[in-house]
Amino acid sequence: MSVSHLLSSALGAAHLVIGILSLGAPIWTTVTLYGVTPEKPVAMATRIGGSRDTLLGGWLLFFCDGDEQRRLSVLLSLINATDAVSAIICCSEGNMPLPIMKSTRAASVLLVALGTLAWCL
Repeated sequence: MSVSHLLSSALGAAHLVIGILSLGAPIWTTVTLYGVTPEKPVAMATRIGGSRDTLLGGWLLFFCDGDEQRRLSVLLSLINATDAVSAIICCSEGNMPLPIMKSTRAASVLLVALGTLAWCL
């Protein structure tokens, strides 16, 4: 098993776990990951993000290989970079506490690095 495959598997597993948590327990996930107690509509948005992460993470982890795996790693890196920018915007609007934004951004940057390394190696 190559380093690229291991990194892609880690990226897929991370997305799959976060996705399943977001789908199954959106309020808990929002409180735990983002530090905010959501209103009911936020649960729907969390589930939407969870479905994205579950499907893409599962696809990367279980159903793709080679060039497809590299392309999906790049796509997930772009999604994670967008998530990091979204966290910064939410914080600047006062919708997310600064410490949570920093940890969310750090997690997104770590996932971007995993995807980028999987693509490059």
